[in-house]
Amino acid sequence: MMTALLSSATHTFDRLEGWWFTAATRKRIASGLTLVFVAGLLVVEARRRGWLPEGLAEHVPVKHYSAIVVAFTLLLLTEVIELVFALAQSVASAVGKQLEIMSLILVRQSFKELTYFDEPIVWREMTGEVSTGTLLAFFIVYGGQYARDSFFFTT
Repeated sequence: MMTALLSSATHTFDRLEGWWFTAATRKRIASGLTLVFVAGLLVVEARRRGWLPEGLAEHVPVKHYSAIVVAFTLLLLTEVIELVFALAQSVASAVGKQLEIMSLILVRQSFKELTYFDEPIVWREMTGEVSTGTLLAFFIVYGGQYARDSFFFTT
């Protein structure tokens, strides 16, 4: 009984993992994230112009950077799903994925901070407010991953 359940769960996990990492699924995820971002921009702009009904408008943010935060949140969700798959592969893959998630959280937090400023943003007024360290961490993690992947594919 337990062996059949474990076998079924393993089979289901393997099929989900295979489906998740296909090129078609990756394109759908990227398209979905782009669509959510553009839709977020349009909804925020509709609120700013007064085109939304009063009940709906009070729940919609007025800053365009909120659309970035929503897109980053959904990107984080996809990264957490990939972390689950990475846990089954190796410790190194799981740790690398955790570092990616942490850098995305930091970048998302930086964009969240931008929502507190008036638009358009004047960069001279933001000294010390937006962390360049989070962007640096993001590029180090993803740059390191790119270099690693390039190295393994060329050898």
